Amino acid sequence: MTDLTATAKKIMEVFGYFKIKADDTLSLRLFLTRKYLWRNIEDEEVHGALKELAERGYIQMMDDEPQWKLLNAGAEYLKQQKR
Repeated sequence: MTDLTATAKKIMEVFGYFKIKADDTLSLRLFLTRKYLWRNIEDEEVHGALKELAERGYIQMMDDEPQWKLLNAGAEYLKQQKR
């Protein structure tokens, strides 16, 4: 498992904070409640980190609604972070 960017790690913290499990989704509304975590980070960097997480198979961006599904690799990452 390769290292994630700092912004991607912060996004994964949000999934962990809300105890999102594999195949559950995180809505944009919940996601934005933790936006203070990256208040000094440009929106483009947040979008890039979301794309990074999707490319690595940690999350799936949902087309029909503004939300992200946590995939098994992302759930495993969160488990590793708890140790």
